[in-house]
Amino acid sequence: MSRRNRCYRYFWCCCKFSDIKDGYLFFGLAGTNFDGAKFTSNAQENGAVAAVVSTKSDIGDVSIPVWRCEDPRRILAYTAAQFYPKQPEIIGTVTGTAGKTSVATFLRQIWDADSRVAASLGTTGVVAPGREDYGNLTTPDPISLHRLLDELARDGIMHAAMEASSHGLDQRRLDGVRLSVGGFTNLGRDHLDYHPTVEDYLEAKMLLFRERLPKGAPAVIFADDPFSQAAIDAANEGGCEVLTVGRAGEFIALKKVEHLQLVRLLSCNILVSTTV
Repeated sequence: MSRRNRCYRYFWCCCKFSDIKDGYLFFGLAGTNFDGAKFTSNAQENGAVAAVVSTKSDIGDVSIPVWRCEDPRRILAYTAAQFYPKQPEIIGTVTGTAGKTSVATFLRQIWDADSRVAASLGTTGVVAPGREDYGNLTTPDPISLHRLLDELARDGIMHAAMEASSHGLDQRRLDGVRLSVGGFTNLGRDHLDYHPTVEDYLEAKMLLFRERLPKGAPAVIFADDPFSQAAIDAANEGGCEVLTVGRAGEFIALKKVEHLQLVRLLSCNILVSTTV
């Protein structure tokens, strides 16, 4: 039995106390309406051998070891990445209010056309050779996401395009994902039930460029949105290679769009670069 299978058999992590089994590590995560750490005693009753909670959480009386930390969500994501270590070699992700699904789909189709085995995952689920799974979350929870990436890599998928929602970025669901390139489409007034202000919504999106992408990674930014400059600034702060596209784009400059019957013709200038 491999080391990974031995770990999975005797020790695993979970953030739903109702799913806890003997030998599991319980992550008590604070949500919008309540703190999951309050269910640590329930997790213990179900067989949890240890728990990870915030330094601010009140968990009552439990006898299992408890690790208190500043950011349990970050620990959960990187723990999941250790249990599911394989990922596609190239992972591109896109954030923004509108257009994420289209961009992820187009990227997968471009890779397919170049004879590269590719997948896309996001709001509409997972599309890959031999599978089409419907989903209901733009960015899955860290355990599900790392399990999925591991499955895709083991199935020979070397390229993956995924969506990065503001919820997913803010809740560190993408932590531990080895991203290669990121993109920004636009920003509108959305998800203000979760984000108190548009500024907070924007800051969550910008985490992709400031924290999640590795330094030097390409950041492809739509240049014609009112929030494009904020995305450019965030990408520069994160040490990314900024590539702007659109009518005001410098990497790809859209010059003309012609609408004919059933056909849309585009004319653009493309800056050829050997670094992408």
